[in-house]
Amino acid sequence: MYDLDFLICRRGEKSAINEYEAYYDKLIHAKPVRRVETPLSHDEETLHQLMAEAVEDVKASRDELSDYDKSPENVPFHRARVSFVHNQLNHVVKSPNVLKVLAALSHVYQKFTWVTPYAVPYEPIRDILSLNKDNQDITILTNSKKTSPNFPAFSATLAYAPFFNENSQLMSYIGDGSVHMKTILYGDHVTALGSFNLDPRSAFLNTETMAIIDSKDFQKDMRELLDSKDFVSWEEGKQVKAPLLKNILLWTLRVFQSLILPLV
Repeated sequence: MYDLDFLICRRGEKSAINEYEAYYDKLIHAKPVRRVETPLSHDEETLHQLMAEAVEDVKASRDELSDYDKSPENVPFHRARVSFVHNQLNHVVKSPNVLKVLAALSHVYQKFTWVTPYAVPYEPIRDILSLNKDNQDITILTNSKKTSPNFPAFSATLAYAPFFNENSQLMSYIGDGSVHMKTILYGDHVTALGSFNLDPRSAFLNTETMAIIDSKDFQKDMRELLDSKDFVSWEEGKQVKAPLLKNILLWTLRVFQSLILPLV
């Protein structure tokens, strides 16, 4: 599964890190949150050993980070302006704060590439994002029926695919594993990266977060990463074979999704 993490380094007193800290402090103290005591599956010594092994695995996987604990200046950070947005807390149905920020960016830049494990643009989302505007140049990179591990969500993608108009290019990932990263590339220098999926749960229910990163170099790295993955056109992706049982389940769920589409 292809996911993506990023590291923010504080360069001064004001930093997006402060915004993240404030958010998680609010999240911990939010009304629905409660502490759950669970027994550890390993003793403390074993846990420390596993953590040490994980750190060594990370260092071995990328030589540039091997001396990070000795000299942070050796790590190839990009200088960037970073801001932080999140959905409401203490509400079950939330104001779509993250979606509104992403929509504002799409209105400014007109051309953007959205990477999402599945794409479910039901009508309120299409309205906020103005996905039917003729002057927008939109590319959606998502999974294919071969790679998606989320049957209900991807069946909704299949049902909603016709809602992407002729100005939207829908593409499928057909390589090994699946796409789980959530990122949007605006223009040539602004990148949104975080936990927000293009679906109603992320828009109106979940406590999603996104970092807005202003850096040409960072976006260049992101585009190179995406160009290295096996994305093909939506029509080509539909021709890639998936296991028979998976096809049957996706078809059944898609029929159900098509029946409820007029109701939402």
